[in-house]
Amino acid sequence: VDKISTGMTAHSHAQHDQVKEMIRDLESQHNKLAPLDILLRLCEEKGLNIDKVETIINKLKLHGDLMEPRRGFLQLIN
Repeated sequence: VDKISTGMTAHSHAQHDQVKEMIRDLESQHNKLAPLDILLRLCEEKGLNIDKVETIINKLKLHGDLMEPRRGFLQLIN
């Protein structure tokens, strides 16, 4: 059902949510900008595939949910 209504599996949706939550946490710790290198390291420590995380980041940017105001720093838009 998830794949039909949102275009992604429940597992992929959970990974998106996990990455967004990690970005939010980093934003609160780093003056509203999440350092990409720290995000990738934390994701790797949690066992997430880095290629998949980079794909998620690119999709969030493409859909207007995330921006990179400075090289190497991410910020959620909503």
